[in-house]
Amino acid sequence: MAALHFSVCSPPGNFEKTTSCHSTSLRARMPIPRTYCFRKRHQRPLITGQRLCYFWIIVAVLLLTSQPSYGVRILSNSSTTKYAAVGDSVTLSCHFGLAPEGLGHLDIEWSIKPLNISEEETTVAMCVDNRTYEDYYPFKDRAKFVSPDPASGDASIVIKELRPTDSAVYQCKVRKLNRLSSIRINLTVKARPAKPKCYVKSKSLEPCEVVLGCTTTEASTPILYSWVKENTENLLPVGAFADSHNGDLLLNQDIQGTFVCTVHGSVGVETCAIELESCNTEANTVTLLAVLAMFLTFPTVAIVVACCYKRNDTHFGNEILEDCSPPNKRLLME
Repeated sequence: MAALHFSVCSPPGNFEKTTSCHSTSLRARMPIPRTYCFRKRHQRPLITGQRLCYFWIIVAVLLLTSQPSYGVRILSNSSTTKYAAVGDSVTLSCHFGLAPEGLGHLDIEWSIKPLNISEEETTVAMCVDNRTYEDYYPFKDRAKFVSPDPASGDASIVIKELRPTDSAVYQCKVRKLNRLSSIRINLTVKARPAKPKCYVKSKSLEPCEVVLGCTTTEASTPILYSWVKENTENLLPVGAFADSHNGDLLLNQDIQGTFVCTVHGSVGVETCAIELESCNTEANTVTLLAVLAMFLTFPTVAIVVACCYKRNDTHFGNEILEDCSPPNKRLLME
């Protein structure tokens, strides 16, 4: 009879320790289940939340730092708003960068984007194959590229002698092969504030209270007014109140000096100044004028009265006066 061989294993209850098996040789070898002889291990998933987070961080870094094999990218702000005054000059910035290995010719175009998408764009200036074109109506002799070589990376333009009709949305487009990059600049042209007028709006001597006024014309809204007193580090006296909307300055105490009014418009500022005298000085001046008037009035009245009295006391001699009887004959013979 053949000898049997079998294995005796420790109970499979403890999976953290290695299970040992003891073999006993018998006439026949009996199969033993593998789950009894090997330790059961916990299998971790291949994709965890932490690994997935690292993966997306790496992808984002690669996308941000990667450079195209060819193309163009504008470095200026994609959309800006600029204000300028009528008659001034304004610079519209457009800086771009090219890929080091970029090939092909470069085209630069400045145009006005119409409000109605069905209308055509108005060309302002162009640069094609390193040649500039700056004679487009209505910007002929007014619009030009800042750099003599716009293809080097500076496609900014300057517009001179601005007009109110120049207010529009300007678009800078840079094209290289099949790559196109563009920015838009909203330009608003407004009127500069005119020279303001400073004046005394009202004044009372007792008590001393002065209201100064400041007005201007030909200015675009919004308009703000500000007042300062010279030689006082741009400060107003204590108790003074300045209205920034209508331009009035209220002074409720006796103050003298030079006050400056500044008109702030959207595209510029203008100033005016006024010299203010003390209330006491003006009161003394009024008193002095009154005394002088009295001294001049009395002599004048005396001279007039004396002249009138002398005229009434004049003798006419033998002249025959009107409405008088002729002289008596007997008296003449005597």
